[in-house]
Amino acid sequence: MTYSGRPAKHIQRRMVVEALRRLDAIISLKKYRYVGFGGLEFLDFDLVHRTLGISQMTSIEHDSAKAKRFGFNRPFRGIRLLMGKASEFLPSVDWRGPRIVWLDYEVMLTGEVLRDAETVARVLRPGSVLIVTINAAAPIHERLKTLEANVGKERVPDGTKEDGLEGWSLARTQRVILAEAVQGVVDARADDVALEQIFNFHYRDGARMQTIGWLLSSKALEASVKEKCKFHELDYVRTGAQAMDLVLPDLTEREIAYLNRLLPVSSGGQLKELWLPQSEQDQYASIYRWYPGEAS
Repeated sequence: MTYSGRPAKHIQRRMVVEALRRLDAIISLKKYRYVGFGGLEFLDFDLVHRTLGISQMTSIEHDSAKAKRFGFNRPFRGIRLLMGKASEFLPSVDWRGPRIVWLDYEVMLTGEVLRDAETVARVLRPGSVLIVTINAAAPIHERLKTLEANVGKERVPDGTKEDGLEGWSLARTQRVILAEAVQGVVDARADDVALEQIFNFHYRDGARMQTIGWLLSSKALEASVKEKCKFHELDYVRTGAQAMDLVLPDLTEREIAYLNRLLPVSSGGQLKELWLPQSEQDQYASIYRWYPGEAS
């Protein structure tokens, strides 16, 4: 299995799955099912099965012309393939029981993405997790125009300007729009369910990308989530607007092997190698456990 083409995505994936292991403290992971978009490599499915032990999984693949190829690349018998758009299948997926759902898009936030997320948020049981990955890049000088065309002017926050969407500001605005849509659906539900953000990642593997994830909790689960899952102990968990920025230093294999022998540093300490900029040492020290390398 190779991650050389998308190392930041790989690191994020491993961070997310490590956090999800903590769900076992409130509901046995054996009861969960996983729904996602596997792609030809099914990397998230492989990691979810091997790390979390989840066997019942559903992969929705929009490219029906490659149905046989997806079938050939499916790594485990327990993966059910659905060929078509997510919007076609999400309403009819079996939602009876806890689910982990990762809607992993390559496009920007659109009306269709919003509707897919709303569909899932409408039916997920407490203890379930909804994760959405979207592109956070738009043509220069056309960011606002593109965003409005994608989601509708009425969803764009008042006062949003073109020059206010530079850099990662577009990602922050997309998070606000998506979060409001999902929260609105959850607030309208008649049952006891609450939305708790646990993931907010920014990363780059070529294009700017972002991932937002929520746990659907309830009054009955609230205390257990706080006392047993302890997501707050993970330094990459983000419950608000401030994202976890995955910035990867450009290191050789020899440099990685050397730095690994010096890690982890003591509490409050730093790597202090004269041959590498301090910023890159700090970046690596913060993500080395998930960094693509020999242990991956």
